[in-house]
Amino acid sequence: MQELLLTLAIHALALQQPEGLRTTETRVRFEQSLSMRTPEAAAQPLRVSLRDWVVRDHQRASLTAGGMLIVQVRGGGGAPVFTSVNGVRTERKDDEFFVVPPGATLLVETGNDTCVFTVLEVQR
Repeated sequence: MQELLLTLAIHALALQQPEGLRTTETRVRFEQSLSMRTPEAAAQPLRVSLRDWVVRDHQRASLTAGGMLIVQVRGGGGAPVFTSVNGVRTERKDDEFFVVPPGATLLVETGNDTCVFTVLEVQR
């Protein structure tokens, strides 16, 4: 009986999560505050993070860029993967890199395979 109640509680929690959270997983690889010195100015603070963003097969997910994103498409097993940035839809290939400007929303549509996006985000 307790196992049944626990199973129902876990299922209920999963249903309360937004759709994007059920279909994606994020693995933080690096996250740090840094500073960059330019010839014209004093040191400028930056927030840098490197994450693997896993999007399951046949799913749509979105990520809003707080800073500039440099994204590498990994995986996908040759299945089509589409991204949309500022309304421009593009088919992406395995090991392809692309940039998402600050404030833009990255929309991802996976085909019949799970895809991993390695995302480097730099925020001022």
